[in-house]
Amino acid sequence: MVTLKLSGDDSRNITSGRVLLPRTGIWIANLRVNATDDLPDRVVLDLGVTEMPATISKSELIGGTTEVRLVGGAGGLGEAPRPKHYHRPLVKHVLADLLRDAGETLSPTSTASVLATELEAWTTVARTGVRSTPVPTGSILAALCAVAGSGVNWRVLGDGSVWIGTETWPDAAVDVRSIDNDGPNAAALVGTDIPGLWPGTLLGGRKVDYVCHDLDANRTTVLFAEGL
Repeated sequence: MVTLKLSGDDSRNITSGRVLLPRTGIWIANLRVNATDDLPDRVVLDLGVTEMPATISKSELIGGTTEVRLVGGAGGLGEAPRPKHYHRPLVKHVLADLLRDAGETLSPTSTASVLATELEAWTTVARTGVRSTPVPTGSILAALCAVAGSGVNWRVLGDGSVWIGTETWPDAAVDVRSIDNDGPNAAALVGTDIPGLWPGTLLGGRKVDYVCHDLDANRTTVLFAEGL
């Protein structure tokens, strides 16, 4: 059973929804929860095989259930960081400031050589454009990856931490059954008894780029990163 853990032993059943896991960026989940009371901002999505710390970004009571949108981690990657200028910083120093401002945590599995990369200079800006549009931390992380080296990527992991590094493409530790394939679009529909497939892994020798767990049907749609 998939549940939403609130605090301690307090939890609510999830009646339906989808969990969307991109290889780059923040994972989200759109869920219907068996609850009519107010939910806390910070929760844990329990898929049975793993627990995923998350933040509720949207919540609406409809009938006898609550529709929520979860974002992985502390929910701070959509906020603008404080402006700061650096001279010859290491990537890890810029990253530490960005994540501290956002209230997020760096994954210890991040690639050490990427974190140790020295930049000639770096400026973190909170706003840009003629109307001073805020630049979210997630967009700045993408820009940081672009200058840190070829193939550097970032995403929020299932444990809620932020990973930055180069892909190692380990084999996916999950048993699946193929239901349908769309070769031209590099997509596949697979059946899983328990959602446990992650982007950045290999499934049948192919690189998993995007995963959508359909909790209603116990099935998963996978997009593959061909040519990477």
